[in-house]
Amino acid sequence: MMRTITARFPKACASCGKPVFEGHEARYEDSTKKIWHPACAPAEQAELPDGRAEQLADKLGFIHYDQSMGADGLLRRMSRRTGIPAAWREES
Repeated sequence: MMRTITARFPKACASCGKPVFEGHEARYEDSTKKIWHPACAPAEQAELPDGRAEQLADKLGFIHYDQSMGADGLLRRMSRRTGIPAAWREES
């Protein structure tokens, strides 16, 4: 779990490597004992109930990674309008 602290001694930021000075606000993770400047800290990941992430991705129109990759390992061209791979669209 990451929390906001006031640094009690100088230490290097885990992201940019610049010093976090004593007395300055910082983000600290207990499990790894790493410290970050507030602007450098990684974003917290939201915990969603089981299945909720998939529902949200469908609602937003995201497609699964496997569907966007061709058999040759190249990323397929996607339609801006529909978000469907161009090769999958049927001509009308």
